[in-house]
Amino acid sequence: IPEELSALEFLHLIDFGANRLMGSLPSSLFHKFKHLRELYLNSNYFNGTIPGNFTQGLTKLKVLTFGNNQLTGTIHKEIFTNSISLERVSFESNMLSGSIPDVFQKMIQLRDIRLGQ
Repeated sequence: IPEELSALEFLHLIDFGANRLMGSLPSSLFHKFKHLRELYLNSNYFNGTIPGNFTQGLTKLKVLTFGNNQLTGTIHKEIFTNSISLERVSFESNMLSGSIPDVFQKMIQLRDIRLGQ
């Protein structure tokens, strides 16, 4: 994912779904997108862990999809600290482990959560 994308800070939707992108998820690329509401990273070849500060600054985020990648590790509750207004979250079909963060119970707008294989 090119760093130059961060110059487009007024984007509301970013869809990288099903593009065969690979590598680790950038920890700070999306921090400047203060207006971002939907982020689709599903169906790629992203690997490694999801950085705890991944959603820092994304206070308007409603949809976040990581499904169908090769992500490992745990789902850190810090991912949701700034994004409690999420309505849809997708982690399915990865290689994640550990417990489900208790922060989900505080996300009163959450309508769809996908954690299955």
